[in-house]
Amino acid sequence: MHEFITNELTKIAEETKRRSGADISFLLTHSIGRAMQRTFDRGSRNSPQELAVYDLAHQHSNARMSLEVADNIIQLLYACEHIGDWLAASVVADLKWLKNLDANGVPRKFSKFATIEAVEEEARRGMERMLKASSAKAVIEGDEIPVADLGNGYSIVSLKTAEALDRESGAMQHCVGLGGYDEGVRSGEIEILSLRDNRGFPHVTMEVDASSKTVLQIKGKQNKFPLSRYFDMLLPWLQEEGLTVRPHDLAGGYFSLGDGTIRHFTQLAEGEEINGNLVLRFDGDDELEMLLPKGLRIQGNLEIHATGGVSGISVRLEEDIYTKGDAIFVGCWCHGLENLSAEVIRVTHGGVGIVPDGARISSNMVLSMTRMGSLLDRAVFERILYIKTNQPISIGKFTDVRGHLSVQGAPSVDVEADVSLIGSLEVTEGADVESIVRIRENVTIGGGLTIIGNDCEFNAGLTVGNTLAIIYCALENLPSKLDVGGLHLKCPGTVSAIPDDTIIRGDVCVEHAMIRSLGNRAKWPGDLTLQDVLVDRLPDRLDVAGNLSIEKLPLHALPDGMRVGGSLKARKCACGTLPVNAYVGKDIDFSLAKQVDIPDGFQVNGSLNLDDAEIIRMPTGVVVSELLRLGGFEVDRITAHFVAASYDLTEARLLDISDLKQVEGDLWIDADHVGLLPGEMEVGGKLVVKGDAAPGLTLPPDILVGDRISVFGEQNRGMVPTSLQPGGGVRVYQA
Repeated sequence: MHEFITNELTKIAEETKRRSGADISFLLTHSIGRAMQRTFDRGSRNSPQELAVYDLAHQHSNARMSLEVADNIIQLLYACEHIGDWLAASVVADLKWLKNLDANGVPRKFSKFATIEAVEEEARRGMERMLKASSAKAVIEGDEIPVADLGNGYSIVSLKTAEALDRESGAMQHCVGLGGYDEGVRSGEIEILSLRDNRGFPHVTMEVDASSKTVLQIKGKQNKFPLSRYFDMLLPWLQEEGLTVRPHDLAGGYFSLGDGTIRHFTQLAEGEEINGNLVLRFDGDDELEMLLPKGLRIQGNLEIHATGGVSGISVRLEEDIYTKGDAIFVGCWCHGLENLSAEVIRVTHGGVGIVPDGARISSNMVLSMTRMGSLLDRAVFERILYIKTNQPISIGKFTDVRGHLSVQGAPSVDVEADVSLIGSLEVTEGADVESIVRIRENVTIGGGLTIIGNDCEFNAGLTVGNTLAIIYCALENLPSKLDVGGLHLKCPGTVSAIPDDTIIRGDVCVEHAMIRSLGNRAKWPGDLTLQDVLVDRLPDRLDVAGNLSIEKLPLHALPDGMRVGGSLKARKCACGTLPVNAYVGKDIDFSLAKQVDIPDGFQVNGSLNLDDAEIIRMPTGVVVSELLRLGGFEVDRITAHFVAASYDLTEARLLDISDLKQVEGDLWIDADHVGLLPGEMEVGGKLVVKGDAAPGLTLPPDILVGDRISVFGEQNRGMVPTSLQPGGGVRVYQA
């Protein structure tokens, strides 16, 4: 189970024990914990709680959680708390099912819990049965003690006995009774207060921490926030008594300022400045239209949360509203978003009202499972627009996104003919959803176009200013008249060729594809990367302006007259024979390649890596301007074959290097081979000795080292004679 959930379950168990005296750690782990593990094993994502388990399992511990992930986790934790109350009440009542155990000491009842929802439902039914049995108890003296008279027939009483708590639970339909809070009340650590009317009926229940005078919970019926008429009645008394309500426990449109003052959103004034966050929550409110006034300034985040998906909460924003941080709307309809300036506007499980044609959205915007209406056809998005949805998306001629447009989870994304987007477009498949991207004729994407995990249908005339990336998609062919800044194909379906009429202006990368031919295209303006594809022949006179990387290709030969402006990387290729008239501007890497043959007298303008290559013959007169690597080679005198600025011989099988009298740069060598170094050798850079030397083996005392000598392991310090005085001293590194 994810460490975060384990820690939260531990906290819930500890808090429950403090309130009730019941230790539910084992029961909590084997009920909700087991259900979460089964949910993870199945990969289910059918509810917010299941999504929370999935998100936590795939969330990097240091990554910033998205709003949707955080909301799902909150709902999961609420479910865990409710289940914890049920388990505690069951322990206090010593119910029979707790004694019906399997071989591992786990109640057999838990074996039927395949989902988190099943545990929640059992907890709900169990609490209902226990409440029905306990709520009929008569009031006796000492159960309730008067605390305050609020006038108009309303008063506050303190609940002092288990029977009083049980009656409160039965009337309010929440979990304060049935033993869940008995121990905390008995010990005096907490006090349970109830707002009563003139008939003695409860309307609000409060849990107060006695030492800090903090209201830990304040609930109306069915665990919802109290109705405003009751909370308004309580508010003056709370402030008079110095009782603090934590900001995240407020709902119903109330919010707390930094000094602890509690206000209602209806009290916000035009041009008012809020120092810090403005957080408004609604749980179970009926239809409500809230207005954020003109010129409101918020020096933190603006957050409005409504439970239950698209509810009756409607948020209307007047002109010139500013928030320094993010603006977050969950489960509500938003009107006037064009009047809001924020770093990011996030709307989740809600809706967006109609905006005027040409309305400018200057903030980054995230729309997650949100009804958008005609927003895409009316608004101008000047920055990033991210859409997560399970509805089809159509991008038409009036869609105007100046920055990056990202669509995730849509069953279909259709880009209409002749559409021109200024920014970039990314389309990603959703979980467990088959999706398709259709791009009609003559579409222009000013930035990049990235499609991940979708079926694709392309038509002729597609122009992409930056890179066209097709990754893990089902695509039959690339379209004709394709014009791209760059091309990246990774598992692109059955695409077998890059059409000759394709215009490519930058880098090309093709990985794990069925591409068999590059056609007759000889000139490539950027990097060309081919990995694990079926190309067995490269075009004659191949001319790559950047780097050429060909890995795991069934090539018969490298093309005659090839020219590579950057580096050549041909690892694991079937043929590493370099033509006599080839030119490579930087490094060459033939590691693990077969049939390697380098022409005599060839000039390598960077490093040359021949580690574990199958070389046909040892060339003569090859000049390497930087580092030469010969891992796995048997070396019997080296300079007749290669002259390099630096040498890495640590993995080579050295027989004789007595000819290596002078090294301009650095030299790496294995400790067992230091005895092969010639006397009076000169190393202009550093000498690095790796591995453990045989006892008594030392470096020649008369070699000259311009930089430092490095050895690994304190036991190897003795291999450096005291007579050696390298320019950079001797360094011993931990092996």
